Amino acid sequence: MFGEALCDKSHIYVGFIDDCLRAGIKIHYCVNITGHGWRKLMRAPEPFLYEINNLPTPHPIFGFIAEKGKVSVRNMYCDCNMGAGFALFVPPLEVQRVSQLWWKNKYPFSILRAGNVQKSSEKRLVIRPLGKDGEFGPQDLQVR
Repeated sequence: MFGEALCDKSHIYVGFIDDCLRAGIKIHYCVNITGHGWRKLMRAPEPFLYEINNLPTPHPIFGFIAEKGKVSVRNMYCDCNMGAGFALFVPPLEVQRVSQLWWKNKYPFSILRAGNVQKSSEKRLVIRPLGKDGEFGPQDLQVR
């Protein structure tokens, strides 16, 4: 049922982040992916290009919302987490350590190396698998 799916428990990532910090993993930034969807990746103050190459599988509820609400793919990624609850930004050399920590502790959520971050002249998010629908800039951070 639609209402029951909306009431599914959310994962809490505090323990995972705490374990990363105790392991000495360098965390550059982290953000939950909730309201404002994937646009939240651009909330850091510095102008970066967030390049996403791999996407998690969205919960089926998102397909239902898109279909029944006639919501575009672009707007679904603007406003919903689409299967990603949290983003952790670490240097490339730390990715393996994060993965090892996750495997060792068997957290109740999956992890995915989604993409890369690089300096830019403005804040930009490019979700490559979505094509043109996955291109966002600073104007897309405004509350709608």
